[in-house]
Amino acid sequence: MDIRPDNILIHEIIGLKVEVVDSLNKSLIGLKGKIIDETMKTLIIHTSKGRKVVEKKVAVFVFE
Repeated sequence: MDIRPDNILIHEIIGLKVEVVDSLNKSLIGLKGKIIDETMKTLIIHTSKGRKVVEKKVAVFVFE
């Protein structure tokens, strides 16, 4: 099954590439990397500068 906006919530997103396109924390905008773990409230993203933990509720993500 393909991952689409209408079914992303039921898919495994660990391993997907991600970019933060908007956030209440403006320093997170533009953050790119690969999702290496997920909790109910956070995404752990491996970036070129190490691991970043991003709260889901404060950011808008684009997945590849």
